[in-house]
Amino acid sequence: MRRFLLLLVSLFAIFGTSFAASESLPDGKIVIVVKDFDIVRGATSTPAAPPAAPKKFSLMSPRDWYEGVADWCARVGEWFQDRAGDLLVFVIGSAVTFGIIFLLSFVIRRFFLQKLEEVLHVSFQRRLYEAFHWPVACFLCCLGVFISAQPLLKSMPGIYSLIWLRLLLASLAVSTVWGLFRLIGLLDHFFQRRAERTPGRRMDSLLIDLIRKTVKVVVILIAALFILQNILSLNITSLLAGAGVAGLAIAFAAQETIANVFGSIMIVLDRPFSIGDRVRIGDVDGTVEAVGLRSTQIRSLDGFLFCVPNRQVADGTIENIAMRPTIKCPFSIGLTYDTTPEKMEEACRILHEILDGHPGFNMETQPPIIYFTDYKDWSLNISVIVWFQTLDYLQFLRWKHEINLEILRRFNAAGLNFAFPTSTTFVAGDRNYPLELASNERRS
Repeated sequence: MRRFLLLLVSLFAIFGTSFAASESLPDGKIVIVVKDFDIVRGATSTPAAPPAAPKKFSLMSPRDWYEGVADWCARVGEWFQDRAGDLLVFVIGSAVTFGIIFLLSFVIRRFFLQKLEEVLHVSFQRRLYEAFHWPVACFLCCLGVFISAQPLLKSMPGIYSLIWLRLLLASLAVSTVWGLFRLIGLLDHFFQRRAERTPGRRMDSLLIDLIRKTVKVVVILIAALFILQNILSLNITSLLAGAGVAGLAIAFAAQETIANVFGSIMIVLDRPFSIGDRVRIGDVDGTVEAVGLRSTQIRSLDGFLFCVPNRQVADGTIENIAMRPTIKCPFSIGLTYDTTPEKMEEACRILHEILDGHPGFNMETQPPIIYFTDYKDWSLNISVIVWFQTLDYLQFLRWKHEINLEILRRFNAAGLNFAFPTSTTFVAGDRNYPLELASNERRS
């Protein structure tokens, strides 16, 4: 009965609305229009209950867990069943890609490179192949997997294709950086060996190290910018602007570090020393082991390692001991005052006999210099200057040891007495040193 009354009210409202639309209403009349859909819906349905809140994981029963997992497995199985053909194309295409790349790598390594080495007798091609083998193979594998996944991606939302494409670009960037790093290492090895074989170019190794480090930093920056713009879709312009402001602040805060970097560039360009040279910079005396972007490592003669900032090295005075052509060794021999002129001449003659025939001296350009030069407080000095034709300090010490032993042996045999600080007391009545006392009248 209630539904029948609601239906009559609905029909009356529909006809009343039609009549009001077709004819003008009389004055003082009020027409109430009711939407028939709302009436019918209110009559035939009850108020909808609010949606039930999802159950929490802690409140789920084992049966709810089982039903949820079963439902998920059913949906996954249905998805695999619907795309079985596309998945098969993806798997077969990926396997064929890996097989072709492996076979191509085997053929190139086993036949092409081996025959090329037998004909040209060079190994540069093999090293070049080793440098680019793995990066190129990895990128080709990613490309084959991407192509094989195209039928599968067409049946999926477009966001998955975009993600897959960005992953391909990321693999391209990583493979390129990887290949460039291996190529830089190959070129570094090649130029280092060439610098070692080239005489007179002592700083080439340092220059090669600096170029290698700089190129690696530039490659990393370019790869990072490419990934940020094309893969992560970031605005590089604003990023670079912010980096410029941050770089300016960092430059003020790291003035010493930047000065050391430019100092290393100056060291490489001026070439004051090379790796392995013995140098003296300020209070540090030792052998140069490495030159970095911030400091120069010097191993002292005592075995300690000093890291001298490149700014101090570039601005300071560098004494390169290894660059001297010879080792100059001046020394003097003191004889007692009772040495006669004849004995002094004999001493000079003995020194000439010992030094003139020594294999460590060049008699044509730098012969030994031997002269009787000084009357010291307690000795008559013979000055000797020699130039050892070697840069090996140990060899210099061995030759100096041999010369000293020979001088000592020959002077002792000739009766030449070496002087040392002494004081002589003259005794009255000594026949060799007569004493005369003068009166004051004679002195005046």
